[in-house]
Amino acid sequence: LASGPDACFAVQVVAGLASEYAENSCPLSIEVGGERICEMEFETGPDEYSGSWRDLGFMFGPECVTGNSADIVFRVGQFKTVGDVPWDSQVMVKRLRVKRLVAADRLDIEVGRQGDEWFLADGFYGREGDTRAGGPAWRWTRQRARVLVPVKKGKGQASLRVRYLLEGRPQTMPVPEPEFAWNGEVLSGTVSTGRAGSARCADVRFELSAGQASRRVNTLEIRSPVWIPSDHGLGTDNRELGIMMCSVSVVR
Repeated sequence: LASGPDACFAVQVVAGLASEYAENSCPLSIEVGGERICEMEFETGPDEYSGSWRDLGFMFGPECVTGNSADIVFRVGQFKTVGDVPWDSQVMVKRLRVKRLVAADRLDIEVGRQGDEWFLADGFYGREGDTRAGGPAWRWTRQRARVLVPVKKGKGQASLRVRYLLEGRPQTMPVPEPEFAWNGEVLSGTVSTGRAGSARCADVRFELSAGQASRRVNTLEIRSPVWIPSDHGLGTDNRELGIMMCSVSVVR
């Protein structure tokens, strides 16, 4: 790993549980270079690849790198099988990729377009949209989704903007009102509506204090009520859908 003062490293993992069941979960924490990077409930479901495989992303900074390498440690809890018999859980890693990024004073994450996967921790479905025709791109979130946002370390405030589409759901349903949290702290922002091409969209703007913008690697969490298309007569789509995320931008 080529380190540096503004470097950070995005990791994409395809992993699963050593379980007989496609739907399962266990506590999972990930440490890099002795520092705890993330802690979560690792859940797998049959809609992700085959069996229990799923995508997982995380980031770490140069402080976790020693020489030109970093040790990644997966610490897992337990899951239960039929009969409530506890078993030691094992996370199986099918693929692990690492990409070096450089944190800057401005970052634009275009969700739904090529390369967005390096910034998505979990809670998103696949890419959608007709980008060849110049239309908007997006990914549906689940009830809870997380975006990884690297910001150049320094002093001063930062502005954060989140854009999502107001399309894709029955007209009888209310406009979604998601909640956003920055490193675990719920944010209060200003919402405006407009258009992204021919699609209606919402822009939510937040002003981050110097303290809130002091980390190199940050987590933006989106929490949204969900709906299931098949429950509304829309085919056989049984996904639990939150909002249609388009982009995340941050400027120091």
